[in-house]
Amino acid sequence: MTNANKPTTAFDPERDPSVVGSAALNIDVSDDRRAFTISFADLSFNIQTTELDGRLIGLVTPLADAGPESTITFSVSGFAIVGTGSSATLWLRAGDHSNKVVSFPVGYDGSYIEQMTYTPTTGQTEVHLTIAVLVERDSEAAQQSILSIDAINAEVAVTLRTVAPKPAADVTAAG
Repeated sequence: MTNANKPTTAFDPERDPSVVGSAALNIDVSDDRRAFTISFADLSFNIQTTELDGRLIGLVTPLADAGPESTITFSVSGFAIVGTGSSATLWLRAGDHSNKVVSFPVGYDGSYIEQMTYTPTTGQTEVHLTIAVLVERDSEAAQQSILSIDAINAEVAVTLRTVAPKPAADVTAAG
């Protein structure tokens, strides 16, 4: 069997991922351009004296040699504390067809990792990841609630398609 495709899909070597909606961050891209981590210094939404806090964060990820043989797994990690009378919601959207909504229940107190997989189309030059964070509490609630994003990780995986060799022609000698 021979490889019909070679694993070329990666993050564009000319451009690093960019983030809109957060100032304090660090971007670390792997040498092979198949993975990156964006770490945030203080991307935390804390409600104690207000009833609502939230934000939209946009990530633009440049691609090179994209195609349907590849998938990109985005992982968003952080922690949440959801007090009585509060709610915390994390919404992820990759491209124009992948959505994930995570609602943290009252009493949640811990870290989380949420993943979303995206398959680019042939020739696609970038993918947008949109993250919406919303923390709410009743005006009567005394407990604070927090939803934090510590990092976004992305990794490209490529599935090699194989083509079976053609069977040898059956040649019989005439004679």
